[in-house]
Amino acid sequence: MINLLINFKAARQHPWFKESMNHLESYRTEKGTYTFPAGYLEEKTNGYWVIGVRMGLEEKRRRNLEAESTFWMAKFKKVLQQILKISMR
Repeated sequence: MINLLINFKAARQHPWFKESMNHLESYRTEKGTYTFPAGYLEEKTNGYWVIGVRMGLEEKRRRNLEAESTFWMAKFKKVLQQILKISMR
């Protein structure tokens, strides 16, 4: 859900969003990567990406939770950095 809400200022300012980002940050490894629980990157045949289903990086693959988790955190952080740069202009 963060991947959708991150685009809206009101959502980013809401305590839920900040708590969710802090929660995801708690899955940071000693290597600086992330490993979320498998349920956070659900893959189902039927589902909508908007609500967090089918967020895997490839259709048919072996699960690599560390790579996928790190990808999503990097993406979230990049969007937040870009928004911060725009708002400081």
